[in-house]
Amino acid sequence: MTQAKKDSMNLEQFYGTTNFYRHPLWKGIVYTDGIQYVAEKASAYWLIDLIAGSLMSPEYKKAASKDSRLSSMIFYNLSVQPGNKAVLTANADLDAPNWFEHKIEFTDFPEQNLDVWAAWNGTGFTLMLKTEY
Repeated sequence: MTQAKKDSMNLEQFYGTTNFYRHPLWKGIVYTDGIQYVAEKASAYWLIDLIAGSLMSPEYKKAASKDSRLSSMIFYNLSVQPGNKAVLTANADLDAPNWFEHKIEFTDFPEQNLDVWAAWNGTGFTLMLKTEY
């Protein structure tokens, strides 16, 4: 990967947030300036929708009943693979198995890898870049 590709979105600029954006369909999901930036710059509102949908799914409830860590923090990873395919996975920690995996048949997402953290905020989940935690 070239340095230009690696730095194309300059995500390391995000530390904390000054604004929260509420998901229009799932009112318990909010996201930070960094996630809003990714959605706008990469036309990736679909990524927010995919993560929000997974958090509202029966699969999440089942996984959270087996691993209590999922009730407070979830680690998502979008990995773009050759041929413009990608996979979005989620787990409770590095050593935990994925409870969620979604294959994406085509994407023009500009980064090879993106980590999104979902933290319980008392009423729902806040989606953030890992540098915003």
